[in-house]
Amino acid sequence: MRRACILVTVVLLAVGLGCGSGTNPAATSGTVGGVGLPGTSTGTGGSVGGASTAATVGRTGPTGLGGSAAPEEIRAPNGILKRIDALIKDDVEKWCAGKGIAWPTAAVVLRIFKREHEIEIWAKNEGQGKMVLVRTIPICAMDFDPGPKIADGDGKTPEGIYHPDFSYQSANWWMWMDLDREKVGERGQVGKGSCFKMCIEYPNDLDRRRTKEMKHTRPGGEICLHGNCVSAGCASFKNADFLPVFAFARHHDTKKFGKLQLHIFPFRFEKLSDADKSALAEKYPYNDAWGKQKLLQFWANLKEGYDKFNSNPNPLSVSIGQQKYEFK
Repeated sequence: MRRACILVTVVLLAVGLGCGSGTNPAATSGTVGGVGLPGTSTGTGGSVGGASTAATVGRTGPTGLGGSAAPEEIRAPNGILKRIDALIKDDVEKWCAGKGIAWPTAAVVLRIFKREHEIEIWAKNEGQGKMVLVRTIPICAMDFDPGPKIADGDGKTPEGIYHPDFSYQSANWWMWMDLDREKVGERGQVGKGSCFKMCIEYPNDLDRRRTKEMKHTRPGGEICLHGNCVSAGCASFKNADFLPVFAFARHHDTKKFGKLQLHIFPFRFEKLSDADKSALAEKYPYNDAWGKQKLLQFWANLKEGYDKFNSNPNPLSVSIGQQKYEFK
């Protein structure tokens, strides 16, 4: 991932684009979105399995933060979360109230759908049985083509079950954001404002075995969720859209509910026929090395986890076997 971003950035910085793989039309059409801050659109809620229903969003947005701030308020993890919470509070409280839960929530699961360019935020309070779908938010830039990442520099986004962790350091501008309300939508600058991102533990053991099977030696890494709408394999958002994703994730209580889970799926499985999936598998760039049937089998394995979560929306009990994810 690092080498891919460096190579693309060298080529594109001259025209001001940075490390990017394109933008999501939905991010500008207003069909889904985050909080009511400058540069974002209205959003949607939904139910299990992706059936969406309209959700009310305050277009005036939360009260912003402005003026100067002490370094610990804009650089330290708790200070960053405090400022993000202040920016999104009014909106996320409405989202949660509309789903019968209170903000901040205690348990969270995130689900990405590559082909649909979306991330779902599922959450619940302590003592509640099942999670509810709080929000569906557009992903602005990512590898949107179904099929897992294999090698360093291929620009692909992984598929599977991962556990994001939080990082607050980077020498790359796209990891930085100004958390003053009127400046959130501005392009990041290294050393200005705050640096925060969520990175997954790609490659896991299953990813490494797949890379080795295809005769590659380096699976790549440093796959993160961040702002600034640029990507060479990461899931990147418009800045204001990333704030609730990050905040919900940070409020997840790992001591009581285990590690935060991120499920990355190639598509919404119920939306496509077997013929549709086969046609998408034909386009996978590693077909010659791996074979279409193995890709379809991998997707069928991911669908097991997708279906289990839909029937009981709570963090999955999952382990990595020799050839696939094992869902209990």
